[in-house]
Amino acid sequence: MLLRKKLNAAQNELQMMKRKVSGFLNDDQIESLHKKRMPWSEATITAALQLRYSLGDKGYLHLLQLGYPLPSYQTLCRHVRNATIPPQQPSAAPTSPKKIMVMVKKIN
Repeated sequence: MLLRKKLNAAQNELQMMKRKVSGFLNDDQIESLHKKRMPWSEATITAALQLRYSLGDKGYLHLLQLGYPLPSYQTLCRHVRNATIPPQQPSAAPTSPKKIMVMVKKIN
């Protein structure tokens, strides 16, 4: 009986922790905390690129050294190199090729 109570308490605490971190981590980031290699979602890659662009090389690498569940720097570079940019449609948000090239240069 005591073991069942402890198990239920631990499961409740785990669920509460998952709810808290799901506010700022994607599911794949949570999974990466206990798995060595896994594919990253597009949402995580996009968020990581935004962080990398905002923090610069050193800031992003520092987060990785601290153990934040983020794609490696090499993974970000590979995604940027392999990115295809669709033709811009009149109703699409303005994304100029110049802005994209600036971002690519900063990543590389």
